[in-house]
Amino acid sequence: NATRNSSAHNASNVMVDLFIRTFHSKLEELIHLLHSVALFWPSGWGVIVALDGESLEDEAMCPLLPKWVRCVLMPRPRFYDSFDLTFQTINAGGYH
Repeated sequence: NATRNSSAHNASNVMVDLFIRTFHSKLEELIHLLHSVALFWPSGWGVIVALDGESLEDEAMCPLLPKWVRCVLMPRPRFYDSFDLTFQTINAGGYH
């Protein structure tokens, strides 16, 4: 029983930052994710959204995010141009 109590105490001291790397074209999806985070993420934990520092559209997104989100502008990674940005979306019937 003492072990269970000390485990619960240690778990309450855990701190996590959610790090999200995205870009302006995914603002709608980001807002949905942040709404979920606001409901289910412990309020003392951090949320960091990293956007493309070389994009004026991304820079303009920062003021649109909730005050509890830390928005950072980062340089594009060297491998950015090799990404396949043709994402599939999921609906109630599966992939389309």
